Amino acid sequence: MNIKIALIVVLTVLLTVVMMNNTETVNFWFFGSYLTSKLNIIAFTFATGFIVGALVGWTKRQKRTPVTITEPAAIEGQTTEGGLSQEDRDYIN
Repeated sequence: MNIKIALIVVLTVLLTVVMMNNTETVNFWFFGSYLTSKLNIIAFTFATGFIVGALVGWTKRQKRTPVTITEPAAIEGQTTEGGLSQEDRDYIN
């Protein structure tokens, strides 16, 4: 048994023990007063946190494309001497 499966089993057992020891009825207010078990509140909170965590963690990532960089001399109209075209040289003079 690998460590990941053992950890999942241990956490599941601990969660079950904690939830089963919290079965008493409590007065719960959620836009009105309700009598419910602590087990329901803990389970709802756990499920909500799991769903929100899954949605945040499994967002779709954009596929990145590699960027190619061209040499300045390879650009049309430029020379290797300083990277200026003849038109730019004429403007400067």
